[in-house]
Amino acid sequence: MAGTSAGALCVAGLVTGRSPAELSRLFDEHGPRIFPSGGPRRFLRWIFTTKYSVGPLHDAVDATLDGRNPRLGELANHVAFPALDESAGRPVVFTTANPAHLEISLRDAVLASAAAPTYFPAHRIEALGRRYVDGGLFANAPDLAALTIARGLWPHLDIADIHLLSIGTTSISSESPYGANHPGAKGLFSWAARPPARLLKLAMRGQVDHAMALLPELQLADFIRLDAVLDASADLTLELDNASPAAIRALTAAGAVAVAGLPATQRARLTMMLGRRRASSSGQATAPA
Repeated sequence: MAGTSAGALCVAGLVTGRSPAELSRLFDEHGPRIFPSGGPRRFLRWIFTTKYSVGPLHDAVDATLDGRNPRLGELANHVAFPALDESAGRPVVFTTANPAHLEISLRDAVLASAAAPTYFPAHRIEALGRRYVDGGLFANAPDLAALTIARGLWPHLDIADIHLLSIGTTSISSESPYGANHPGAKGLFSWAARPPARLLKLAMRGQVDHAMALLPELQLADFIRLDAVLDASADLTLELDNASPAAIRALTAAGAVAVAGLPATQRARLTMMLGRRRASSSGQATAPA
C-alpha cells in the first residue's frame, strides 16, 4: 500500500489494524483541529510562518497509530510513503522494500510525507539528520511509485499480472482566476496569493493528472480509479485545508458517489481484488493482488 500526505496517514492506520470506519471517524475528529479556521489573522500568520501549528497533526498521527510506533521493517505489509528530502533537495520514497529504510519509524515516515510546505514545518527525522516535506510535490498520486516497487518485489510478475486500485482525494478546478485577455500571474505575490498557494496546488494537481494519463496505457490486469471532481460553490470553498463540517459532508458524499458510479464490471473486479487481499492476509491464499 502506498500513500502520500493524508494518504500516508490512511495507510499507516490500515497496516496497524485500524478499520476504514475508524479512520473515517479519526479524520472527522482531528481534521478541524489540524486545520482550524482563522480568517484574516490566519492569513497574516501565513506570511511570516507556517499557516498551522504542527502539534494537532502529530496528535492525529499518534491517535491513528493508537500509541504504537513500529519501524518499517516490523510491518507485515509492504508500504511506500513519498516525501521530499528538503535538506538535499531530492525526492525519496520511504518503503519496506528498501533495506536502508527498515529502521525508520512509521510515525516519522508519515509525518515526513504530510509536511505540506508553508502549511506545516518540515519534519526532521533525527536518525537521518535530514528535513522532509510533503511527497505530494512529486508523487501526489503514488501509483507509479507503488507499481515500480511491486515490480522489484515480485520480478516474476508481468505488468498484465498486476491489479491496481487508485484512490484519490477529490479535486476542484485548477483553472486560472484570470480572464482570457489577462497576461496571467507574474510575480511572487500573484502566484502565491490568487488564490493562496496556487503554484503548490497546480504542481500537485498536474502530477496526479499526468500519472492518471499514463497508467491506463500500461495494460495492467486492472486499473481502477476512485475519485471525484468537485465544483466549489460560492458558499463552500473546498481547499486542501478546509475541514469545516460542510466540507466534510461534501467530501463524504463525493466518495459515496465515486464508488456508486463504478461500472458494474469494475465493481465486480474491485470485489475480487479486495477479496483476494483478505484471503492473502488470513493465509488462505498467497498470490499477490
